[in-house]
Amino acid sequence: MKKILLTSILLLGFITYTYSQGWFWQNPYPHGNDLYSIRFTNPLQGFAVGNGNIITKTTDAGNTWQVKLLPTQYGFSSIFFVNENCGFAPSAYGKIFKTTDGGENWIEKNTTLTDWISTVFFVNENIGWAAQQSSSNIITKTTDGGNTWLSQTLGAYYSLRSLYFLDENTGIAVGFGGIILKTTDGGTNWNSIITGTTMELNSLYFLNANYGWAVGGLGTILKTIDGGNNWTLVSGIPPLYLLSVFFTDSLKGFAVGEGGTILKTNDGGNNWILENQATDLYLNSIWFTDNNTGYIAGDAGLILKTTDGGNSWVEKSHGYRNELHDIYFIDYLNGWAVGADSSILHTCDGGLNWAQQQVNVSGDFYSVQFLNEQIGYVCGDDGILLKTTNGGDTWSLINTNTYYTLRSFYFISPDTGWVLQSSFPAKILKTIDGGSNWTEYTFSSGITLNDIKFINDSIGWVVGYSGKIFKTTNGGTNWFELSTGLTSYLVSASFINQDTGWVIANHSQYWGGFILKTTNGGINWSVLSLSDNSAFVKVQFINSNIGWIVGLYNKIYYTTDGGLNWEAQYTTSSEILYSINFVDENVGWICGRNGSILKTTNAGIPVELVYFSATIQNNSALLTWKTSTETNNKGFEVEKCKKSFLNSKNEFKCIGFINGSGTTAEPKSYSFEDKFLLPGVYLYRLKQIDFDGSVKYSNEVEVKISSPQSFVLNQNYPNPFNPSTTISWQSPISGHQTIKLFDVLGREIETIVDGYYEAGNHSTLYIPNSTLPSGVYFYQLIVSALQSKDGNAGEFIQTKKMVIVR
Repeated sequence: MKKILLTSILLLGFITYTYSQGWFWQNPYPHGNDLYSIRFTNPLQGFAVGNGNIITKTTDAGNTWQVKLLPTQYGFSSIFFVNENCGFAPSAYGKIFKTTDGGENWIEKNTTLTDWISTVFFVNENIGWAAQQSSSNIITKTTDGGNTWLSQTLGAYYSLRSLYFLDENTGIAVGFGGIILKTTDGGTNWNSIITGTTMELNSLYFLNANYGWAVGGLGTILKTIDGGNNWTLVSGIPPLYLLSVFFTDSLKGFAVGEGGTILKTNDGGNNWILENQATDLYLNSIWFTDNNTGYIAGDAGLILKTTDGGNSWVEKSHGYRNELHDIYFIDYLNGWAVGADSSILHTCDGGLNWAQQQVNVSGDFYSVQFLNEQIGYVCGDDGILLKTTNGGDTWSLINTNTYYTLRSFYFISPDTGWVLQSSFPAKILKTIDGGSNWTEYTFSSGITLNDIKFINDSIGWVVGYSGKIFKTTNGGTNWFELSTGLTSYLVSASFINQDTGWVIANHSQYWGGFILKTTNGGINWSVLSLSDNSAFVKVQFINSNIGWIVGLYNKIYYTTDGGLNWEAQYTTSSEILYSINFVDENVGWICGRNGSILKTTNAGIPVELVYFSATIQNNSALLTWKTSTETNNKGFEVEKCKKSFLNSKNEFKCIGFINGSGTTAEPKSYSFEDKFLLPGVYLYRLKQIDFDGSVKYSNEVEVKISSPQSFVLNQNYPNPFNPSTTISWQSPISGHQTIKLFDVLGREIETIVDGYYEAGNHSTLYIPNSTLPSGVYFYQLIVSALQSKDGNAGEFIQTKKMVIVR
């Protein structure tokens, strides 16, 4: 389990989002991951999947959506349901996830495939097929609901994108190079069909046993009226990349694809009309529940719905989707995010709601900073520097006398600040009057600079490519180069005082990230390595110990020891992250591609357990624990050690294993009973194990089992019984102890226990001889060698009744 944590529920207008990570989505809603497939099982219940380890579900016809986390680091290519309960979601490395309860719980299934599974199709709950996207000569088939799979050889290498079966025997597969394959024997043999095109085919849909359509690249649409034996290439289609096709009846159909493309036909696919759609996002999947009601899923979490047969479409997701490059909060409520296409977003409620602020310039924005609730700055393309004095209600353009990109800036007061022109040539512009006037410092040609930071009105640093770091100690009048001995890409800096700072370095723009740290103002730098080879974009430290870095491929790392060690943090985002901003040790935000904004209120670190406790019940320790949500949780090993002088190192041993819940956003409770403990002090802990093998330990809990103060022979349980029962007893002394069985006439039948036992609680499982008939019997405990007050030896004897039922 990558993370186990407390549950929080965020109600965002019409979206209920239950998150199980330290980071949760605030924009877009319900999330910003690309969606590749959408499917409804009835008019109300539907599912959408794509990038990220989440399945998005609605139970009210798309009005609200819930997010379900699954135990995988990868996304899902498609989703397929046989009925309202039984469904399948294919993923990477030949894995398919299956649900039998309408998507509430999912079980991982392994197939004979080894790569990204692009498509699955089931004709019933048991029989189905799967194919992978990379070149392969196999399709795999199951006849037991995905428990086992058998490879079917195609005879050649194909990259397949879509499967459709008309019955248990007849199926069609399409893929790259215009390939169409058909089987009439359940996949044992596949025959290639001539299509007249070499364009990739991405989607396949059959209305009945005869009528079917396939769509693909450059506006390719194929139609068959004989069950796929022959295909006709439809002409006159714009050269658009098409990704999904669906027909509601023999005449009306739709195809969707790149740049918001929606094609519609009313004559069975012979002629198509290009619908105007107010989005440039890829539309990846389309599904109708009846002739009028349909849904489209696309990039950046986009979900559209029509209720009038496709004449109009309404977005059922919500939010801003322009790429966001920087985010800045001045307190827990007020924040701004800036990015592509002149985007400035503002929130005054901690990110629950975001509103776009209007500007009269066009371009991409790269950096934002506010000095208080009213005064802030934004910089970007073409020398753009914007200033607001009313919290962003209006923005004015400040003349910086440059038309080159301004990548970064830093203000230490409303009046005094520095702006960084990255290159052509690299410059630093300084103002001491809020931007009315500027002085320039120009660097040598060929230098590219990326970030600037100041800690007061005198001391500052800039970092850039080729390992360049420059420092000023006189407010930017002069800059001198600091030696790093590197030629790497330096992209972001964070300083907490005039001595201590960190810089992100990458071996290239796309890989090889590491950290530089100085504790003497940049005179010397130490290299702090990361186990991850990704490139990173932004660093922020809020004190000498606690900091974060973010970067490509949704990477977040966190340190609590000044950067010596870093722990990966996980989100449900699959997008590139460009910026991070914390207002204290716990509350912060990240932003990135597709308008992604995520927030944490616990430093991004999930609370691993709601509680872990132990109680004593007789001579047993009952361990109970609760998780609020789980991610990738294989289970818990229960470990115990007995405290003693001989075990001073508290060496734990595993005494049991409890299966986890994989990935779930629901609270889960667990328990384990360690029975029949001897007197002593015991420590217990949980060893939580992920499916990938990584482990974490819980806190330790202590249990003290006291020595019994009296003799007790307990009633056997169960009673009456068949075939076995448990007999337990306690003794305050050590000694020879015996339990014998007698019939109702007092005749001894057999000896159940006979041996030396330490003082404490004991038990034994009694399985009577099969020849012993039903009836009433008596079992008797005898503890010998007791010392009486007069010095004579004695013994303790106690008898209980049991009943055997055959």
